[in-house]
Amino acid sequence: NLLFWICTVGAILTLPVYDAVQKLAHLYYRRALKRAFFVDGRDVKLDSIVNNPYCPNLMFGACVHDYRKPWEGDNHVDFTISSLFVGCSRTGFFRNPPQVSLARLMTIAGAATDATFLLNADVLAIRFFLAVIALRFGDFMRIIPDGPMSMRVEGRIAHTLERELPRTGASLDDIWDHQHWISRWLQGFLDRLPAACPFFVGHVMLLVGATIGGTNTEGAPACESYRVLVWLSLCMYMAVAVLSFFAYLKPLQWLMGSPMIQQLQMLFMHRYIAAHPPPYLYISDGGLIEPLGLFPLLRRRLSQIIVSDAAEDPELSMRCLRDAAAICRREHLCSFYDLREPHRDIEFVLRDFPDANTGFLHLGIRYETGRDGTRPPDGQLYYIRMRLVPGDTLTPTRALLTETELLGAPPRPGQAPPAGPEETRRVDLS
Repeated sequence: NLLFWICTVGAILTLPVYDAVQKLAHLYYRRALKRAFFVDGRDVKLDSIVNNPYCPNLMFGACVHDYRKPWEGDNHVDFTISSLFVGCSRTGFFRNPPQVSLARLMTIAGAATDATFLLNADVLAIRFFLAVIALRFGDFMRIIPDGPMSMRVEGRIAHTLERELPRTGASLDDIWDHQHWISRWLQGFLDRLPAACPFFVGHVMLLVGATIGGTNTEGAPACESYRVLVWLSLCMYMAVAVLSFFAYLKPLQWLMGSPMIQQLQMLFMHRYIAAHPPPYLYISDGGLIEPLGLFPLLRRRLSQIIVSDAAEDPELSMRCLRDAAAICRREHLCSFYDLREPHRDIEFVLRDFPDANTGFLHLGIRYETGRDGTRPPDGQLYYIRMRLVPGDTLTPTRALLTETELLGAPPRPGQAPPAGPEETRRVDLS
């Protein structure tokens, strides 16, 4: 009886933090990234990046699992995470909340361990193994915006602080970066609450039944009440579990906000098949689909693209670029050609690269006609392969931006930056 009480009460108490228990590996990985790549190990919010003129538009390649539309075949597809939007052609695109943690996005986009299993060895035994050891470097990401209630509550708190803080001599900007968790936490609580209620009621019924059965002798009338409560709780658990596999129906979509339901469906390899995505999607590393990060740039029809390839390729087979070119052809996105000899097959260009005394390829990009019926101008791709070129004796040059330039005020739009004390050496890649 004591063990039963401990387990049941523990299950009730861990309902609000169930997902934190399941993603301990993700949290540890996030902490390691912050300590390694962030100043003083302090995280950065996306709004501070978007509002900084020196910060570029960050784009992370990721992968979405276990969701597809009824007319699609693959259960995974590349997914783009940027400073402003997240999404792909399958899910649609959604605005990224400004309070999102950059470290969390980096952790999700770099979650290669479980992505390897889910893409290359996706069987029930592997999923059960990952669930048992809680090996989950990726995370369930809410792609739809926060609801009006959570935003309204956060707005009221901000309004109260603006009214009270002047009395203490502080300003809202001094502390609000640490208060953005309010809407995120409240939205997560509201998402979990509907599906957690049946589990909470079932646990309470188990405790009441155990109390009734434990305080009466065997065969007493109270034992019948005990059996009824136990069976009712078990039926409630079973009903919620079964209904969760029909959550593509709009009246049942409230079940998809529960971390327990998400974990259950992921364990049993359930594919969410619907025309519209669920509110939460499991996102992990997209490097196993396309490691170069080319797709988000090519889909934007950019005219100048620089890509660095540091993947393991000791034979210089150029497999990453070859795979990217194959996927571009399959999606009718674009094709690549040699700018010096446009009529030469790109396959011969890739074969010549390992023996060439250069560290990069300068290729042309021929974009296909878009949905609007127009074809954009050709672009240029600078493909840099991380390798030591024979006879390379060049010494490193100084940084293009000095510390004074970084700390100074940015130039106005259309205004040239001030000239430095000496000319900056630049490498001609033409």
